[in-house]
Parts: sequence; structure tokens; C-alpha cells
Amino acid sequence: MKSYIVFLLAALAISPAIAQIYKNIDEQGNVTYSDKPADDASNEKVELPPVNTTPGLDLEKLAQQRQQVETHFKSDYRLYLRSPKDGSHLMAHQRDLHIEAAFEVNIRSNSPEQSKIDDAKQAATAGVQIKIYMDGQLLPSQDGKATVQEVFRGEHKIEARLVDSNGKQLTKPAKATIWVHRPRAN
Repeated sequence: MKSYIVFLLAALAISPAIAQIYKNIDEQGNVTYSDKPADDASNEKVELPPVNTTPGLDLEKLAQQRQQVETHFKSDYRLYLRSPKDGSHLMAHQRDLHIEAAFEVNIRSNSPEQSKIDDAKQAATAGVQIKIYMDGQLLPSQDGKATVQEVFRGEHKIEARLVDSNGKQLTKPAKATIWVHRPRAN
């Protein structure tokens, strides 16, 4: 039953593409197009150009191209926040928030030569930088460290992103939510 419905729907979708189109000009010079001829003899069959189609993707060819592009070495990055820890509380006597993020690079290779792996690791870290955000705003930072002075009370979202020299994110961001406690001024 389901295959019959699918066939019927496919036939209905295809039928307008192969239907004949007629052009009719009435006494006032109005031009109309229809899939049914008009009653008078002023009908003209219209030949439509072929329907544009896009060929499907050759998945095997794409997979082969991807394998050719991939290099001999694979880099895995792990980004983490050293400070503050997720769920931390900044108390009233702590006025400034110090944020520190770091990353590690793991090189997977089928090369037995450690020097080549070390070279690949050095190349993988060249131009890489850590961007630190607080509540969606980019903070000035250097070497994965930033300081925010006089943080307002309440909940704050910290996020560190590892990006290459083109700004492309290399791994998932490291995130933490912190709470800042300040006395109320009544």
C-alpha cells in the first residue's frame, strides 16, 4: 500500500513536467498559457526546453579525493580552562577574575621517526591562539590568559576557543559558568 502511494505521488509530480503547454491570444491581444487548448483555433503548441537537472554526487570519488588531501599526520587538540573551574564562586573579597586556558596537541602518525612527529607537533601549534570570551564578549588576552577587573555580581559564562591564523576554530570550546557574589548596597 505504501509503495502504491509513493508511486502515485511520483507520477503526479512528473506529469506536469511532460504535459503539453498551449499559447492562446484572444481578440484583445491578451496572451495566456495553459495545459488545455482554448475552444477557438488560435492555439499554438509551446515547446519547452528540457528541465534543468543536477547530477548526483559520486560519493566514492569524493571519498578518494578526501583521502588524497589528508596529510600523513593528524593533529588532535584538547583545549581546557585551568581557571576558573566550572561552577566556581567568586566571593566579595575577590575583586578580579583571572582566566587561564591552555591546550595540548596530540599527533597521530604512522611515522616511526620521533623527530618527524615533533616537527608535525610544532607545525600544528604555529599560528594557533586562544581567544577568551566572557558573556559572549571577546576579552583582551595573551597566551591564553585574561584578567577582568571588578566583575559584577551574578552568573557569568566563560568560554575559550582555539583558533588558527585564519580564525578557524580547531576544536570544541572550553566552557565554564561562574557566580560572583557581592554585598548589596541598600
